[in-house]
Amino acid sequence: MVKIPSQEYLHECFFYDPDTGLLTWRPDRPESHFARPNVLGLYRSRYAGWVVKAKTQAGYIVASLDNRKHYAHRIIWKMMTGEEPETIDHIDRDPANNRWANLRAATLIEQSANKRAAHRVNIGLPKGVTFVTRRAHMSKPYMAFFKSRGLGYFATPEEAHEAWAAVARPAQGQFFRRA
Repeated sequence: MVKIPSQEYLHECFFYDPDTGLLTWRPDRPESHFARPNVLGLYRSRYAGWVVKAKTQAGYIVASLDNRKHYAHRIIWKMMTGEEPETIDHIDRDPANNRWANLRAATLIEQSANKRAAHRVNIGLPKGVTFVTRRAHMSKPYMAFFKSRGLGYFATPEEAHEAWAAVARPAQGQFFRRA
């Protein structure tokens, strides 16, 4: 991952509104940030005072700073705390919502707990549940699993989901999400 510039440098580049989550280019960036005076003029005419709104295909907001792209939520975290955590989790799972109350530091494991259930194969099944085709003719074809560990077979997807939730809730803590 690309290292984010210092907290002081970021404050010279952007304004951040924690209530709206908007990151705005500062109109008064120092001339020392630019290689040539004409680049400063170009910046002031194109970007100064504008909200950063370029998005990736996944919906994350990005800013190009010193010829490197940085995720806005990582810039914001560094501006607010001075730290660069392993990952930053969007609590509501909206990658464009960079309100301060919606961001939290997380490990990869914690962040994965806040993801939506993968429905590529088992469309319509709740999180932590899979349909076992070789057991389809039996009375308990639904299997609950947590971290690749089977938790048993169940007659309904709801029963299997409850078994998954009983194990996942204490393990995932504040990152636990049912769906």
